[in-house]
Amino acid sequence: MDTDKNMIAKYLYYKIYRKLERFITIRINLICTTFILGLLAHFNLNLSAILIFFLLIILWTHTPYIFLGIIFLVIGWFYTSFFNINLPEDYLGDHKATVVSQPEPREFNKEVILKVEGIENYILTKVEKYYPLRIHDQITFTGEITPVENQTNSEFDYKTYNLSRQVIGEVKKIKIINKTKTENILTLLNFAKTKFEEDINGSLSEPGSSLMNGILFGDDSTISPELKENLKNTGIYHIISVSGFNVSIIFSAIFFITSKLLNRRKSILIALIFVFVFMFFIGLENLPVMRATLMLFFIFAGLYLGRKVNSISALLLSTTCILIIYPYYILNLSLLLSTFATLGILITGKFAIQVPNLLINNLFSDLKTSLAAIISTSFITFAAFKEINLTGIITNFFILPFIPLVMLAGGLIIVFKELSLGSIVYLLQILVDLIFKFFYLITDIISINLQLTSDSLLEIFILLIMIITYDFFKFKKNHSNQHAPDSSEYRPIS
Repeated sequence: MDTDKNMIAKYLYYKIYRKLERFITIRINLICTTFILGLLAHFNLNLSAILIFFLLIILWTHTPYIFLGIIFLVIGWFYTSFFNINLPEDYLGDHKATVVSQPEPREFNKEVILKVEGIENYILTKVEKYYPLRIHDQITFTGEITPVENQTNSEFDYKTYNLSRQVIGEVKKIKIINKTKTENILTLLNFAKTKFEEDINGSLSEPGSSLMNGILFGDDSTISPELKENLKNTGIYHIISVSGFNVSIIFSAIFFITSKLLNRRKSILIALIFVFVFMFFIGLENLPVMRATLMLFFIFAGLYLGRKVNSISALLLSTTCILIIYPYYILNLSLLLSTFATLGILITGKFAIQVPNLLINNLFSDLKTSLAAIISTSFITFAAFKEINLTGIITNFFILPFIPLVMLAGGLIIVFKELSLGSIVYLLQILVDLIFKFFYLITDIISINLQLTSDSLLEIFILLIMIITYDFFKFKKNHSNQHAPDSSEYRPIS
């Protein structure tokens, strides 16, 4: 019994305590972690209190680090007070504004986010559905700007949702007096995006064209409600929300191509330029894409400077940079899900079930990645939706391996469409139609017959216990011939 207790203590020390200690005593990790925890504590002290307490316990014997950690906890706590989220009083009359994101069509109108002169943050309004308005247009309008308030008889926190995307006010019954088109690099990128979407619409039939535009550009406005519901039920709605996964595919593809012609440094530089262009192409309001782009930049900038940057450190640093720009982004569900999904995948990167067959090993790797992302984001999705969808563990297993091929086919369709090579476009269309028919079949079968949803966290805890148990017995087997460390070799956690 004492041997088992020693082995458990040894496991907890080597697998959790010592790794956390080593990680948190890297200054940049400590600064980013404590700053983020300070922001979390400002918005929800109960949520972050346990994490802060655990962090300080780990740093208890590291005097310089514990003081540094406390300093940035305090900075994170007070940082939001430097940002004004209130509207000016009596802000009436004519207003000048710039459209800051692509207007989003709704059932009866179009939602527009504006940057109004004299107001620090953004303003929301709705215009007629077919009113010709695009991103970066400058307008003059009349209307009373009022603070965003929660809707009556609704549990949805509409005010917090808008605050998380930097929207603090709204204009009802807006009247646009004047509209001016602007021409700059961002408008040219948006024009190119619109043109590419038209190429896809002209090459693929529905619902394939809408699905392809969702995968390539994150535009889900024309996807049918039935298909959206299937994607949500099967846990793969993320494939039509451009994210860090798309960024990694683009970076890998550009690097692979250029590395055949250039040296490694130049290939990395060109690939980074492409993903930065992609970030502006998709839009800076897409926080997961911005986070993934910055993460890649920090990793490879470190290599250029002769410093190896840990992937988790780069993840923390990129997320912290975004929160420094606007701390209320910590309430943004897309950013939280993207960050925690990536964190879960990185943490479980070395955890593997080894089997002799290479193909089965690869399948296990895909399953592990999907499982890690779902487990690491489950607490966020449960807090937001009071439900966890585990169906994605199965659906992602079938769908995700085809996404790079779909993106490549979509990109080639656009290229050959612009070159007026209709025969090649036709062959690509056949390929995409076959893949999408497989998608529809899988989502229909799973949506109808195999939905794994839960209104509690019990299943997640069971999965975690199973994973930890497996890892513990593997650890025990590897250390069975070694003596458990005595009290002089490690500090007890409890």
